[in-house]
Amino acid sequence: YVHDSSTQRRDAWVIKTDDDGNVQWDKKFGPAYQGLYIKQVTDGGYVLLAEVKDTEFGGYLNAWMVKIDENGNEEWNKMFITPKGEDSVAVHHNIQSTLDGGYIVTGVTNAVLPVYSVGDMWLSKIDENCNILWEKIIGGPEYDTTYTVDVTSDGGFIISGMTKSFGSGENFNAWLVKVSDYENQRPNKPSKPSGPSEGKPGKEYTFSITATEPDKEQLYYAWDWGDGNYSYWLGPYSSGEIYKATYSWKKEGNYKVRVKGKDVHGGESDWSDSLTVTMPRVKLVPTLLQRLLEIFPNVFPILRYILGL
Repeated sequence: YVHDSSTQRRDAWVIKTDDDGNVQWDKKFGPAYQGLYIKQVTDGGYVLLAEVKDTEFGGYLNAWMVKIDENGNEEWNKMFITPKGEDSVAVHHNIQSTLDGGYIVTGVTNAVLPVYSVGDMWLSKIDENCNILWEKIIGGPEYDTTYTVDVTSDGGFIISGMTKSFGSGENFNAWLVKVSDYENQRPNKPSKPSGPSEGKPGKEYTFSITATEPDKEQLYYAWDWGDGNYSYWLGPYSSGEIYKATYSWKKEGNYKVRVKGKDVHGGESDWSDSLTVTMPRVKLVPTLLQRLLEIFPNVFPILRYILGL
């Protein structure tokens, strides 16, 4: 930034040098306020991302983008209001070129100041002329923000950040979010798994579930078997199709079995309600007694029934 003390104006200052550090050109753009980020894009030019104070809307910060060519000539300059309205602050952290020639912008939008009190992850998909194609806010009741964004091979986006709304305690937790390039509807919550509620360790049991996908797309399923083991993204299966999976537990105990679905675009459902499966203690029969019962199967039928033989 460059600051003019006489006018209290701040401008973004962009300098292009060669490999030896010799200045090829320098340009000023503004007025800017803070959070300047610059990214070279696919056509050889650059996009500047920063925050500006919008006096028309109470002096709050809003997104500001400038596109310049490879020689520093301005192609467009645009400010747009962040989604939460006049009482919002957008702190913009990253921008990437998308496969269709546009841009994905990430940051945080705050409804309550100061920063780190309440905020949500903010994403905006922008075309090559800085027209907003869609915006999305993701977050919970506390402070959630982004740091980096990358384009995935399927045209969607993977965003890293931190959150205080999810997890435990008052500290920040790492946060990773995958979104599609369009308004993809997530699968509905799967049904509670159906199957036996008790059994014996080492024996396989079959469970079934079903789920529907609003876009009628195929689904993959992840099973949480309650013992620290997972079966990830089995499928694909049609929306509404009954899906069965088998599993065996090695030890006695109570296990909560649940499942969630994922569509072909990576949209994930909520976890289903859990089915509790109990694995009782394996009955141990003295070897001699067991051998006698095998030799004389018709003797002591009640004892055989009690021992489960």
